Amino acid sequence: YRLETWVILSQIGVNFIWGISFVALKILGHYAPPVTGTGMRFGIAALAIIIESYFLKVKLFRIPKRYGLLLLMGFMMALLNVLCYTGSMYTTAGRTALFFNTQPFFLLFLAHFFVSGDALTIRRISGISIALLGVMALFFDKLSSNGNTTYLGDFLVMGAAVVWACQNMLVRKIPLETEAITILFWQCVISAVLLLP
Repeated sequence: YRLETWVILSQIGVNFIWGISFVALKILGHYAPPVTGTGMRFGIAALAIIIESYFLKVKLFRIPKRYGLLLLMGFMMALLNVLCYTGSMYTTAGRTALFFNTQPFFLLFLAHFFVSGDALTIRRISGISIALLGVMALFFDKLSSNGNTTYLGDFLVMGAAVVWACQNMLVRKIPLETEAITILFWQCVISAVLLLP
């Protein structure tokens, strides 16, 4: 199986943006409080998705089935970002990246109990453990707290990881005919409405 070049480049781009987002959170924290800053991010993201949907010819404003579930997911997206954003103010960017990426552990644990056929196995646990060790190696020189207490920030960021895992479990309940970009759009809109003053 051979991946197309654009797929590989897009994945590299996504991971690059994802990586610098934790540094961006630290910078944004100097200019806007956590709730407002997060709301602004979602508002801008929703506008960007509207532009993208025009080119993809996706009808965003058709409200998906099970909209109550979508409302809950929008609330959870707002919550996890506020937790991560607030936590990043009390810890380092490296520690934020590390603790936020504990999400797969929580998702694996939840799936074991709530998704049939997704039982915990040694192979899965080993794979995620190796991935986490890779993140730790990448940010090893950034993990020091420099003598400052970072427990509050670490705890908030890990809380965000738990909420993110729960949100990913709920995605499985959304009807398959619903476009992923539509789900993301409504989550951004709901989050922006909840967070912006």
